[in-house]
Amino acid sequence: MFCPNCNERINSTQRFCPHCGARNPAAGGGAAEDGAADVGRDGTQEMPPASADGEAEASENTWHADGANSYQSGPYGGAPVPPPPNATTPMPPVPPVQPPSGAPIPMQPPVQPAPQKNSPNVASIVVLAAAAVLLLAVVLVVVNPFGGQTDNETPVVEEAPAASAATEAEQRTADDVAAEEAEEAQSETDAASEAIAAAEKEKAEAEKAKAEAEKQKAEAEKEKAEAEAEAARKEAEAAKKSAEQAQAQSSQAPKPNNFYILPDSSSRVYSYGELDSLSTYDLFLARNEIFARYGRIFQSDDLNSYFNSQSWYDPRYTPEAFDNNWLNSTERANVDTMLQIEQSRNSPYV
Repeated sequence: MFCPNCNERINSTQRFCPHCGARNPAAGGGAAEDGAADVGRDGTQEMPPASADGEAEASENTWHADGANSYQSGPYGGAPVPPPPNATTPMPPVPPVQPPSGAPIPMQPPVQPAPQKNSPNVASIVVLAAAAVLLLAVVLVVVNPFGGQTDNETPVVEEAPAASAATEAEQRTADDVAAEEAEEAQSETDAASEAIAAAEKEKAEAEKAKAEAEKQKAEAEKEKAEAEAEAARKEAEAAKKSAEQAQAQSSQAPKPNNFYILPDSSSRVYSYGELDSLSTYDLFLARNEIFARYGRIFQSDDLNSYFNSQSWYDPRYTPEAFDNNWLNSTERANVDTMLQIEQSRNSPYV
């Protein structure tokens, strides 16, 4: 919408043009209401408030005397807010002179609103802003976010390193003492562990040496027992050999010229016990006696000498010409038994 007087854009809800101060006919009721609103009881015309620089700023925030913030309507919306109580009421504009009937109506120049004095609330805002700036400066000086130093902080900064160094020295000393105690405890633990390990090692070595000594003792006893058994065996063999030699000497004594050691060897089978009662030398003679009866000649000089001394011996066959198949079954059985006994005795005549 445009003002009908100055042709400037205004809000349809504004009762007065913020540019020229003319009434907005679209904001009120009829003409009667407009006329009643324009002229007060004292005959003066009501004018809209104007800003200090002469421009109507309806949206400007102002402060009332009681401290409450009131929002004035701007050029394009909101109802006009009356000025503070202590503000000077601007003078109403002079109504235009009505020309005579039929005369042309001259264009009325726009009425400039009277300048409005600054409200005391602006000074309060300025004071509050100055106080805020001062408070911010104090905070910056105290907090010092950019790392700078001030004169009144110098003593604190100078004393802080000493206190911090003393605290660090005490902490370092306590840590060193704790570390030394821990090292000593660890050293004692290691020493105790080493002592225990050494004792266990010595104990194991002692047990090993004891077992080795027992083993050597057992081997010595075993060797001693074997030596004693071997000595006893050798003594028994020596005694047996002596007895056999004595028996052989007695057997080798001259026999009668008509003597048979086993006179029935060709007709009776002798038992093992009967033949085992003979000496080794007599077994040797009795076994060859069976062959001598057939006239066999022997390669052994002892046998030839012995059988030639017997009257019944008639040497006729050499060892090559003699046939063992001439022996009967009884003679063969007796020869086998006597040969078995001689082999068990390890006879030197076999």
